[in-house]
Amino acid sequence: MPSLPGKGAFGGEILSHDFVEAALLRRAGWDVFLLAELDGSYEEVPSNLLDYATRDRRWVQGNIQHLALLHARGLHTISRLHFLFGAVAYISTLVWLLMLGLSTIDALVRAANSNIFFSSGYQLFPDWQIAKTDLIFSMLYLTAALLLLPKLMSLIVALTHRRKAFGGAVRLLASTVTEVSFAILIAPLMMVFHSYFVICVFLGRKVRWDAQSREGRMIPWSQALYRTAFVGLVAVAWGSVTYLYAPVFFGGLPR
Repeated sequence: MPSLPGKGAFGGEILSHDFVEAALLRRAGWDVFLLAELDGSYEEVPSNLLDYATRDRRWVQGNIQHLALLHARGLHTISRLHFLFGAVAYISTLVWLLMLGLSTIDALVRAANSNIFFSSGYQLFPDWQIAKTDLIFSMLYLTAALLLLPKLMSLIVALTHRRKAFGGAVRLLASTVTEVSFAILIAPLMMVFHSYFVICVFLGRKVRWDAQSREGRMIPWSQALYRTAFVGLVAVAWGSVTYLYAPVFFGGLPR
């Protein structure tokens, strides 16, 4: 694999290599396919959330490095789109977190000034508070669809063609519900991890390509709390203040 010129996180060894290899093979005239029906893999998923985040730290830097390859000569358009979408997939988590923060600030400001319609003694017309709640919920529904529809499509394909490989339809449905439930639980924490990783990349902080743990291992509670306690406390405080002043964010739950 070629090394990228320059300093910082954008230069040096490419840390996410699969699509780069595919792009170079395609440029050399080979046909490249994504084969989802292959059975078995040595690429095991990390057995715990902290190892999962450690692996994603390398992937975040590697995918953002791909932005430097968008203008490489001879690459197919699909390869360039793979590079772009892979980088945007991680960068969008930081955008999503910033949007949540700004929307929370906006909601709190509106709640604190909801009854103030005249900010000046010589004002002829009132300052009507305009809240586009429908647009907010539309965006939330669209985001949920983008995240869940691929899982639904995979479930339909598995039920149609490979249900026996997963122990039958009932076990496959139970596994899907379990996976989606845990994915929803860890999504906010992974959003914070990914946002931090993206910021580190743009600040020029590099990581090395160290071998990840392939075997299952348990994480002590002390280590888990050390890595997540601060984020958890911020989330509890954030949610409590928002629920107190802007309960519309919680879908009308009783106060």
